[in-house]
Amino acid sequence: MTMIDTAAIHTAADLMRAAGAALIRRDTMAIEDLIRTSADWLQTRDETDAQRTLLRAILEAACLLEGDPSELAAEIGEDA
Repeated sequence: MTMIDTAAIHTAADLMRAAGAALIRRDTMAIEDLIRTSADWLQTRDETDAQRTLLRAILEAACLLEGDPSELAAEIGEDA
């Protein structure tokens, strides 16, 4: 499992890319790290709440899909 370098995540695009990769890998720890990372950003409360909701939904999906291989793993260079 690849670790996400949360220090390299600076934009919403970086966050979405990392969240997608973590979901493909079913990496719940990385998704939890992303939730903490985005909570520390300087942004409106509305943006923070939206990102938190999205990331929590991704976390739930990762938990539900755990054990099922992803058809997208090859796109991120993983064997998921």
